[in-house]
Amino acid sequence: MRLLRGLGFVVLGLLIAAVGVRVVLPPAVAQNVGIVYQPVYPTVLVQTNATITATTTSADITVPPGVRSVACFLTVTGTVSGTTPTLNCAVKLKDPQGQAQYVAPNALVSANCTATACIQEIMVGPAVQNTANVSAAGILGSIVQVVLTAGGTTPSFGGTYVTLLWN
Repeated sequence: MRLLRGLGFVVLGLLIAAVGVRVVLPPAVAQNVGIVYQPVYPTVLVQTNATITATTTSADITVPPGVRSVACFLTVTGTVSGTTPTLNCAVKLKDPQGQAQYVAPNALVSANCTATACIQEIMVGPAVQNTANVSAAGILGSIVQVVLTAGGTTPSFGGTYVTLLWN
């Protein structure tokens, strides 16, 4: 009976690999089949349909256990006004010593949004390549913050969303 159960797991693993089907298995079953278990982490909405007129810093955001990298999406869907308005975002990591200061790895700041229908993404993680305004290698601690920096004269960015995706 044990041999048949083991063969069933092997067949299931081969079927998944051959067909490319995505099957969610409990961790114990996944390990028996030789599949690396990767939990799904909740998405964090930092800003939802907000109007940003000045630099805004989020509260501390706790990184879920096991997360190695984070992608931050800045989306502007509403009216943008002001003289040469700019808006960018940065993911800041809490100092590993637990101090109240935050450091941006390799000065990672997204490219500027200057008009409606703008989407910018930045990513931080240990296996990420350093690319200006896109990604930076860094070890996530247990807490991050997101900083939105508005520039120009009387900038206003309506319909602003900021979303964090963990990996």
